[in-house]
Amino acid sequence: MRRHVRTPSVRLILVSLTLILLTATAFARVPGEHWRMYANPEDAGFSTAKLAEARAYWESIDSAAAFLVYDGAVVVAWGDYERRFLLHSARKSVMSGVYGIHVDAGNIDTEKTLAELGIDDENFSLNDTEKGARIIDLLRARSGVYHFAAAEPRQNPKPERGAYPPGEHWCYNNWDFNALCTIIEQELGIRFFDEVDKRFAKPLRMEDYHPRHGIYQFEPDMSIHPAYHIRMSARDMARYGLLYLEEGKWGGKRILSKQWVADSSYPFSDDAWGDGYGYMWWVSFREGLRELGMYSALGVGNQSIDVIPGADMVFINRTNTFIGNRVTNDERCRLIELLVDARTGKAKRRPRLIDLPVIEREREVVELSLERKRDILEADTGTDRWSIVLQGEDLVYRNGEETMDLIALADNGLLIDDTFEMLYIENSDDGAGLNIISEDLLNGRGYGLLEEGHPDEAIAMFRRALAYYPEATNVWDSLADAYLAKQEYDRAIGCFEKILTIDPGDRRAASRIAEVELWRNPVIVDESVLATYVGEYEDLRIDLEDDGLHATHIPSGQSFGTMARSEIEFIIVGVGFSARFEKGDDGIVRNITLVFPDGREQVQQRTAD
Repeated sequence: MRRHVRTPSVRLILVSLTLILLTATAFARVPGEHWRMYANPEDAGFSTAKLAEARAYWESIDSAAAFLVYDGAVVVAWGDYERRFLLHSARKSVMSGVYGIHVDAGNIDTEKTLAELGIDDENFSLNDTEKGARIIDLLRARSGVYHFAAAEPRQNPKPERGAYPPGEHWCYNNWDFNALCTIIEQELGIRFFDEVDKRFAKPLRMEDYHPRHGIYQFEPDMSIHPAYHIRMSARDMARYGLLYLEEGKWGGKRILSKQWVADSSYPFSDDAWGDGYGYMWWVSFREGLRELGMYSALGVGNQSIDVIPGADMVFINRTNTFIGNRVTNDERCRLIELLVDARTGKAKRRPRLIDLPVIEREREVVELSLERKRDILEADTGTDRWSIVLQGEDLVYRNGEETMDLIALADNGLLIDDTFEMLYIENSDDGAGLNIISEDLLNGRGYGLLEEGHPDEAIAMFRRALAYYPEATNVWDSLADAYLAKQEYDRAIGCFEKILTIDPGDRRAASRIAEVELWRNPVIVDESVLATYVGEYEDLRIDLEDDGLHATHIPSGQSFGTMARSEIEFIIVGVGFSARFEKGDDGIVRNITLVFPDGREQVQQRTAD
């Protein structure tokens, strides 16, 4: 008897194959253990020539790294994308994500008030109206609690307390953002930096983040609620941005709800600078970028995670604020516009991808013996601000609660990871122990000698610092000040010229050369004219003293001398910018225009005589 075996029809086979193919391609591309990069940007539809134009612009600004992701793979990786820099206020968008997970899970009720949560503050306790602020108000920066806060200027221009009830008025307010950290840690019994690791770093397979890269900034004289700083690399930030671009999914797995991502990036408020604000994310209203739906995590120096749904892109900017560098908002947006404009064609269906290159660092790392490490622990650092401790068998730099790994590059040299500062070990003068030498220590000692009226000893100390740190532009600047104290103008100019050879883009050094030329050939302005400039101009107060005009920055109380460049324009000594006094038609001085080294101008209206 013939056996009848059922075989699948051709139609069924085709349907099954189609389902398999659809399943294989249903999930958006995300990186695995390492990022993948387009071998040729043209495969992703990008013009090589236009990317070169964008790179030239990037090299002209103070960005430390630029990282562009399109369709889940890397198009651009310029600068040090592996190095962890401070997120600064971009950390708040990470806090927003942590809230999103727990709101979605029902662990946090955003309608709960501060009163219900038992949240208050010291020095200035909250009143009943302020305690009526809800979690959702804090997420939108609309709490109405205008209290002092950690990690913000003491003169932060907030409204007067009680000026607005909760929910009514937007104000960029660190009290809101810091209190959110206290609330979530209190309610869930978690530590924020551990939660970032658990909820994002591990699921997204971040390569550089560890909870020890977070630090709480406590300022009990301001508030009991700490700020929460994070150091993170560009390539890890891009993973977080890609999660938002994919509306909360990662490789098919739901991490954040689509609704939370949509709400976070919705402009519930217009900010004070012409953009919108969601749940601790900035929403761009800039023409061209607004149409692409761009929203951003932003921090000092324009650290950024820019999510650009309309272009299927995530862009990361990093700025080395460890050394004081800054990128302006216009510069960052201009770079993004150039990169968006660089995509001129269609992407290949199957582009060739390669592993993102690992940055090769010119370091000759050495292994220190445990005995040598213990000797270093006993060394004199010359300061109580930081110390070196042993964590397991590893030397670690500790500054308050913050810790950074130390990398031994030689028997007498230690590199602080992330900041890339060098510490040197030398024998003490009596030979009985070791001293730890740092740039800040020697430069600080030199300035102390200069302020005590010992310029020759200060010069010797600065020269000692330069023997260890020959490329330290800050020390060269200090040495120039010491030469100026001795009226050795040529040597001072030589120091500023050295700075420009190290960093040709240092605008402050160029402006200080012009300042020294005025020391040589001063412009004399009649005292009766100077007297007309005396008064208050928003952030500045101008006073006339025996040696001329002095400018005091009202919020900080810092005072600076001035030097006349003309009858109406004066250099603010030591800070690299100038002030131009401007008169109305009646001949009375109405405002000051501050002119910065990068060409930016800021008008300060006269507020009082």
